[in-house]
Amino acid sequence: MGLFFKPSKKQLLIDRNEIFKEVGVPSLLKNGFEMSLFDNDCNGKFDSAHQEFTYNFCRLSRKGYLEMLYVTINSNENSIRFYMCIFKIVPKIDSLISMKGTDGMPFYMTVSNKNKYMELRYDDYGSSPLFNTLFLPAYTIGYYFTKSGYQSRLQKLKYLVESDMTNIDSFVKKWHKLHQPILKDPDGNNIGM
Repeated sequence: MGLFFKPSKKQLLIDRNEIFKEVGVPSLLKNGFEMSLFDNDCNGKFDSAHQEFTYNFCRLSRKGYLEMLYVTINSNENSIRFYMCIFKIVPKIDSLISMKGTDGMPFYMTVSNKNKYMELRYDDYGSSPLFNTLFLPAYTIGYYFTKSGYQSRLQKLKYLVESDMTNIDSFVKKWHKLHQPILKDPDGNNIGM
C-alpha cells in the first residue's frame, strides 16, 4: 500500500463529472441556460474518442444574443473546463426552439471562432498567467496527499463550480468587455464580424 492516496484516472473523471452534474447543471438551468438543441450535441455522454464528457448549454438573451457555454471534463486532465462564446443572431429569433435540429458546428469552438471563446477563470483574468496559476481559484482538484485531502479538494471544486454557475452573468459581462459578438444567421452562417 502506498504512502499517499491516489485515485484512479477513471475515478477522477467520474468525480469531476458528478460535481458538474450535481451543482453546475442545476445552477445553469436556474439561470435560463438550456441543454443545447443542436443536432450533433452529446450533452453529458462520454466521448470515448476524446476520453471526455462534454456539455453544450445555450441561452437566448433579451437582446438577441445566443450565449453558448461549452464544458469539457477530460480524463487526461485534473480540471473542468468552461468555454463561453456569444453570437448575435440576425434576424433576431424569439426562442431557442427555432434552432432545434440545426447543425451546431458553426457555433462550436472551431478554427474560425476559437479566438472568440473565453475560458472561464483563465482568459478573463487581467493579471499575468503565472499569478493566476499560483493564487487565483481554478476549476481543478489541485494537490492532495490523503483521502481526506482529496475529499476536501472535491468540496472546494464543487463550491467554486456552484458559485460560478450561479453567477454566470458576471462571466457574460466579462466576455462582452473582451470580445464583440459574432454575427450569424439562425442556420449558423457568418454574416459579418
